[in-house]
Amino acid sequence: MHAASLIAAYAAVVLAPLALAWAQGRPPRPFWDEIASGLGMAAFAILLVEFVLSGRYRGVSGRIGMDVTMRFHQLVARTALAFVLLHPFLYATPFGAPLPWDPTGQATLGLGIATLATGMAAWVALPAFVLLSIFRDQLPYRYETWRWLHLLGAVLIALMVTHHALEAGRYAADPLLAGFWLLLLAAAIGSLAYARIVAPFRRAARPYRVASVRRLASRTWELTVEPTRGAALEFRAGQFVWLKIGHGPLSLAENPFSISSAPAHRPAVQFVIKEAGDLTDRIGAVPVGTPVHLDGPHGNLTLDGRSGAGIALIAGGVEQPRWCSGRPTSLWWWRSSPSRCADRPPRAPVYQDGVPSVAETWAATTFQPTSGKLTKVWLCRPILSLPWTWNSRFTVAKRRPRVRISSRRRSPLKRVPGLRFTRWRWIASKP
Repeated sequence: MHAASLIAAYAAVVLAPLALAWAQGRPPRPFWDEIASGLGMAAFAILLVEFVLSGRYRGVSGRIGMDVTMRFHQLVARTALAFVLLHPFLYATPFGAPLPWDPTGQATLGLGIATLATGMAAWVALPAFVLLSIFRDQLPYRYETWRWLHLLGAVLIALMVTHHALEAGRYAADPLLAGFWLLLLAAAIGSLAYARIVAPFRRAARPYRVASVRRLASRTWELTVEPTRGAALEFRAGQFVWLKIGHGPLSLAENPFSISSAPAHRPAVQFVIKEAGDLTDRIGAVPVGTPVHLDGPHGNLTLDGRSGAGIALIAGGVEQPRWCSGRPTSLWWWRSSPSRCADRPPRAPVYQDGVPSVAETWAATTFQPTSGKLTKVWLCRPILSLPWTWNSRFTVAKRRPRVRISSRRRSPLKRVPGLRFTRWRWIASKP
């Protein structure tokens, strides 16, 4: 599905309850009451669709990218939070039981004790839920614990809001809209159950094991895994997987790693991993034979369907070799695409956010191109260590390592003989 189709489908689902409410033809309440109801319904729909966005479904993330999917997940959650916080303060209609002469509930808000309790509980829980997600790095417990709390909290909030909407919602009294809410809730819970229970057991039928762990450089390792049974993982150069090393299929102790081997090297799959966290600090001590589960492949940072006179790779840290082999995404183009590059070898300037000697060591020794058909790779001076006011074709936005390319400014790469940037494909990856 094309990205535009995904956006249209998302908008249709979020706006569908508003359309169903409007189609009922009920006499309207005051303007701000109708706005409050609309905000509540839109927020509820957004919250339920969030379950699908977080499910790693390749039909979604494979089209727009996992980073975009998760960023969108975060932004719309905050939008829904704003709608929910405004929702109760916009009503002007008084509380009360439905009046005998007012069967449509136009004159009163039909809130009982139970519906008021679930509404207030969800209204209090959702801000805490979002804030815990935003500041999870500051929490005093492991990431896996937060993920379990996040999943359970999302389900609990969804159930409370469903009860509140069906029992207190004026428009949800209509069977069609009530059925829509129940259907959307079932889809949300079902997508969660599939992503966290069904899919892991399906992947368990294709288990992997650690074949080797090799030190590449200081605090940097190459992990090789191979299948113990079942078909080998099919992936494209530039994709990544979530790895569960030494844990069961239902465990949330997993980390995303870029694939650094080429598809032609299957069934073995390799990863370049730098010691940087809970799992990675112990990666060098993982024994051969340890069971591994792969969730993937994911990602759309590939060359498939993309063309250009050359390829410019902007990478940082362990992401530099990713583009040259599989994903730490710069080696996969060297290892997987020699025939693609035979007629017009791409010159790939790689920007390394570290000491130049380290970058040279990685490219010249650890990650030698496996195809003689590719030409030189230029390792340019580190852009992330340059002053913020550095005037050149590449500028770094303050505080964030974001690269902005401007054709009006001179580039240090223009001093390299023979380099021309017309019709080049520029691809950047953060560390």
